[in-house]
Amino acid sequence: MGYFRDYIGEKVISFIPLILNLLITTATIYLVRIVTPIFKLNEIIILPDYVISCIVFILSSFLINFIFYKKKLLKLDNQLSTKYLQWFFIVFLLYFSFFIVSWESYTVIGSRKLLLTNPFVWLLAFLFLYFVFFYEILKQNMKVKLSRYIKILIILSVLYIGYHVPFNELHGYNENAQNFQNVLHAIVQVYLGKVIYYDIISQYGGFPFFLKPILLLTGVSVLSVSAIFGFILATVFLIWAFILSKVIENKALVLVGFFGYVYIHLYSTGLWPYQLTFFYYPIRILFPSLMILAAFFYFKNPNNKNFLVTVFILSLGIIWNVDVGIVCFLAFAFVTAFDKFCNQDSLLGRLKSFIYRI
Repeated sequence: MGYFRDYIGEKVISFIPLILNLLITTATIYLVRIVTPIFKLNEIIILPDYVISCIVFILSSFLINFIFYKKKLLKLDNQLSTKYLQWFFIVFLLYFSFFIVSWESYTVIGSRKLLLTNPFVWLLAFLFLYFVFFYEILKQNMKVKLSRYIKILIILSVLYIGYHVPFNELHGYNENAQNFQNVLHAIVQVYLGKVIYYDIISQYGGFPFFLKPILLLTGVSVLSVSAIFGFILATVFLIWAFILSKVIENKALVLVGFFGYVYIHLYSTGLWPYQLTFFYYPIRILFPSLMILAAFFYFKNPNNKNFLVTVFILSLGIIWNVDVGIVCFLAFAFVTAFDKFCNQDSLLGRLKSFIYRI
């Protein structure tokens, strides 16, 4: 219990802004859904409960983080406050899981229902949880050795996943390859000399422009295109594994977090196991991972050179896929501007620094 209080309690404190943001966002969703029929918001805004809640979430994130981290409004130095916060966090997660999150999609689809009702899955979850706590009580030399095995396991897992992505024209996946054809059409047209947004409309962005130099060397085929996507997907997973290993001290938790990330992207939302939705992964998850990686190195050494390099990389994401590219670009811009905003003392100085950075 002492370990739980000293170790977990400190970590839980960092979740306070997240919990408050979730509470505010959830309340906003319910409020918007109540007032939408009265004021006919759906005729003014597309998806009002989604759009308005996202705007509120962004604004509340800036405000709450400024108050908590920069103004140090909340001070939890005593064990009593930490203890109450632990139980509040646990109760909030239980309430959020049972009364707010919709689990309908996980019980209707047969494969997901089979997964969630499988006792071995729950046993594996408890083993992972035990592994996370067991890692903390190990001696330092044992932690170092175990960390090496975890890194090797993650690398082998990434190679295994990347190996199964490429397929050829005779593969059975081509019997229902609509998701692949949606991205393959634009790639082939660009390879043959057409220009995106001038000769053709690429539904998922200008990513074929970046693939064309490689395809000029390898030739365009189902195998070459899927192999490139397999390499990009493996790169994305390695980036996230690297980031997790750098920001999380408990390497057992790195392993759990990595497998959780893989499960969310590859298995949790697919219509069938390992559905190759290339327009989502790796096309839409490449630049979010690059944003986190670039931001990690920038905030380790925040200077103008690193800032300009990061902005250049993320600006390419707008061309690659505007859906996520512009979000990643603006996210980094606003976070760096917010950091400058908080480091000033006067309101005028804060606004000046924020606008200058933007």
